[in-house]
Amino acid sequence: MTRPQKIVLIVVGVACIADTPMVWLLNGPGTGELVGVSLQVGTGVAALVWAWLQLRQGDSAVDTGKAEAPGGVPPG
Repeated sequence: MTRPQKIVLIVVGVACIADTPMVWLLNGPGTGELVGVSLQVGTGVAALVWAWLQLRQGDSAVDTGKAEAPGGVPPG
């Protein structure tokens, strides 16, 4: 996962969690609203945890052998 993707996922997760109290501010939650809000919070928290735990992937080359420059100046 690239860094911009991770940032977008974290922002969406925070937005999901931040929107949850709006249900109670607008009017008292009914059963359906309570279930929906619970799913919304769970999804937001799960997205944050998943994004946070993703390992940073980078490019690396270790012990690839002796360097060669077939068409140019020899390395060194």
